[in-house]
Formats: sequence, structure tokens, C-alpha cells
Amino acid sequence: MVSTRGVKFKFSEGEKVLCYEPDSSKAKVLYDSKVLELVVDKDSRGRKVAEYLIHFSGWNSSWDRCVAEEFILPDNPENRKLQKRLAEEAAQKLLQTGRAKRRKVPAILKESINKKLNERKQRQMEKKEKEKAESTTTTEDSSSDTQQSSDDDDEAGEEGEGKVDDDPEDGEDEEEVEESEEEDEIAAEGTFCLDVPQLLKEKLEDDCYYVTFKKKL
Repeated sequence: MVSTRGVKFKFSEGEKVLCYEPDSSKAKVLYDSKVLELVVDKDSRGRKVAEYLIHFSGWNSSWDRCVAEEFILPDNPENRKLQKRLAEEAAQKLLQTGRAKRRKVPAILKESINKKLNERKQRQMEKKEKEKAESTTTTEDSSSDTQQSSDDDDEAGEEGEGKVDDDPEDGEDEEEVEESEEEDEIAAEGTFCLDVPQLLKEKLEDDCYYVTFKKKL
């Protein structure tokens, strides 16, 4: 066993800390943890380094690991915010890859995953409601346009019926009938219409005046 003399530890036995999963192939999140034991090991150069036997809260003791000091953070409000952010990022990544449903998810990620699943479900429901509302509006507009077109056709038909007497051909027929009636009346009276030059007309009017009023020719 390596002596702890000359090695400075930042954390103490029994202290509650936040610890990264030491396996780099797994999600990078911070787990609620507890320091079980202070351990001194040697690095590749033979120098003494501080390590900690860590128990991950909620995990079986078989998962206890000796972890380098760089993987451990103090349990404080600032690091709790970091823990929450990392959990949300990891949950989003698992959902995008579809791994969230195919593997056992650590408890720290379940809350974030469930939250994101609920948010996704809510967005999908809102999208469906919006599409349904737009579809209903489009149908109503189409029905309104069809009804308006039908009303316009009916009005056009009524106006057409009210303007039958304005037909030019009917007017010509009416004038022809009136002229024919006048000709029949003139023929019945035994008189005729003649075109008289203006000069002759004036002469005849003078003669009529002298004969009628002067008794002269």
C-alpha cells in the first residue's frame, strides 16, 4: 500500500461530491456520489497521485470505482447547475440517437429524458392542433367562396330577366309595328304622303292664304 504522506487531498472520506463517470464511452454527466476512501496511487512516471474510492448514489456497490481527483467536483449550487445542464445535453443526445429506449438509462438522466419527451409530445400535439385549425379554416373559406359564386349567379339571372325589354332587336320590332299601324291608318283615310320641295311648299302656302282669306287666285 502506498503511503499518503506528501499527498494533498481536496476531499475527505464520507464527503458528498459530484463525480463524472470515469468511463469516457458513456454519457458525460455528474453523478451524486460519496467518497468512501482516500487512495494514493502512482502515475506513469511513478509519482504519487491522489485518488478516491467513490460510491455512486443509487448504484450497486459493485460499481464503486477509484477515481482521479480531476473527475470530482464539490457539491455546491454552481456545480448543481452544471450537473443539470450536462444531464439535459446527454438526454437530448440519447433521444436523437434512439438509444434512450434501447438501453437502461441512469436515474440522473431519466428526469431530463422524460421532460424532453413530454416537451416533444406537447409540440407534436400543438402542431396537429394548428394543422387541424388551418384545415378547418381552408374548408370554411372554400364553402364561402362556393356560396358567394352561387349567389352571384342567381343575381345575374334575376337581372337578366328584368332587362328583357332592353333587347335592341325587340325595340326594332316595336318600331316596325308602330310604323306599320300608321301606314294602315293613312291608307284607310285615303290620303298619301308626298315629299314636296321647300320652294314649292312655300308657294302652295301663299296660294292657300290668298284663296282662303283674300278670295283671290
